[in-house]
Amino acid sequence: MKKRHKLVVLIIVLLICFSFSTGVLAYPISDGIVLSYQTRAKSLWCWADCGSVTLHYFGIYDDQYDFCYHTFLNYNNQGADISQVQTGFGYYSISSTAYNSYLSFGSIQSQIYYYNRPIFANTYIYYHMPHAVLIDGYDTEFGNYITYMNPRWEPNSTISVYMSYNDFLDNEEFFWWKTLYNIHD
Repeated sequence: MKKRHKLVVLIIVLLICFSFSTGVLAYPISDGIVLSYQTRAKSLWCWADCGSVTLHYFGIYDDQYDFCYHTFLNYNNQGADISQVQTGFGYYSISSTAYNSYLSFGSIQSQIYYYNRPIFANTYIYYHMPHAVLIDGYDTEFGNYITYMNPRWEPNSTISVYMSYNDFLDNEEFFWWKTLYNIHD
């Protein structure tokens, strides 16, 4: 009888542990949020495009000109750093956390799956300048991959890119160097 009692207790403990380990820590193979892509309005406004798309995601329908004005109080064709983009978001009561590096793949999964938040990634194009993109999804079926909105300057050329996480961190064209995450209203 004692052996049977110990066996029942062991089975119950294992079931409880198994239920916590699979339901709480597991992510689906892939997930993403739906963003309304736009064409970049000015050549240096990749950050304003990403900002305006983020505002639209939260139900605020101001355009890139409005976002630029609330960031700099002008409409100049200029780049913006992470703190300046935060100023623009702040005008609309959108909060975010600035991080002077890249996020782990697990953090990307958490931001997208648990919190349904886009990630503002500031990349640096080698021998050129910073460039802003919005990470909006991930996929783990054949490795760690992300999807992101790339607001290129060519007319009607904002595209969704599917790239391995490791390549996104650093490749022949650019590297990821700064981030705005925990973006929420």
